Amino acid sequence: MEAAGLTCLPIRFFPRGTLLGMLLDAYADVPAVIASDRTDWDAFDSFFHDFPEIADRCGFVTVAGGTPVGFASWDPRELPDRVRIGHNCIIRTYKGQGFGRRQMEIAVHRILESHPAEIVVSTGASPFYLPARRMYLAAGFCETRRFTRDHPDADMVEYTLVPGGITP
Repeated sequence: MEAAGLTCLPIRFFPRGTLLGMLLDAYADVPAVIASDRTDWDAFDSFFHDFPEIADRCGFVTVAGGTPVGFASWDPRELPDRVRIGHNCIIRTYKGQGFGRRQMEIAVHRILESHPAEIVVSTGASPFYLPARRMYLAAGFCETRRFTRDHPDADMVEYTLVPGGITP
């Protein structure tokens, strides 16, 4: 699938460690998050490479000009009620150029093929995540709640998109 100079390729086309490497790059400015989440990110990367059939249904790597610039992934286990977006990651060199927004549009389009009642995503409330929060609002998501978790980025914002309906 292509959109405005982007190509979305199956995760299995890329070597193990690609997703982890992109997450490490994207979060390089918040080392406390890397320290907290690196083990989970490594397990996430391994899971998608150990189960390529799941990776093909629940994510993709975004390529621009032949270079991987990011990836999106989602968790459909709560269908038909909802799908949770797990990552919408863009590496630092490509941030601020609209790649995250276009990548999210493609992910939402693919998620809608499974007919969820809603699509949910959460991100941090700190200034580092302001571009992501703006992007989710621009993509049609509505803020539905704020919550705190035991994590270096404790304050979180959750957004919901209700396909064809009014978002809560």
